[in-house]
Amino acid sequence: MKTQTFVRDSLEKALADHSILAGYFESFNTLFIDKTSEITARTTNEIREVMKKVVDHFGHEEQRLFPSLLKADPSDQTAQFVADLREEHKSLLRKIDQLLKILVNENSANKRKSLLQRLLQDFSDDLEKHANKENELFPSLI
Repeated sequence: MKTQTFVRDSLEKALADHSILAGYFESFNTLFIDKTSEITARTTNEIREVMKKVVDHFGHEEQRLFPSLLKADPSDQTAQFVADLREEHKSLLRKIDQLLKILVNENSANKRKSLLQRLLQDFSDDLEKHANKENELFPSLI
């Protein structure tokens, strides 16, 4: 069935994205190991690029994957699962907005380095929990 193929392809893309994004966030942790290092324009641009990838990933799930899941399985359980994931997306998107406000430029980021570090770590932890939740369910749907 065409819908099932589309859902499977969308699920596989989401799972592949999770692995890629996890690698980015592991590298972010190293940004702050050296407390004396400066945050450069390159660093702020890299963080912005990864945040854009996360936003794009959520857009794929919201616009393509979730509607397809609900169409393929309109049960209350699936509807609740999708609603929960959408709420997590909203929360994570608010955190991205906070991070991007700090990353106006590298000078601003350096002045607020400890806050940036804390927010980035918090965001990374929350995104990992969110991805793990999806990683547990999505393979069973393929």
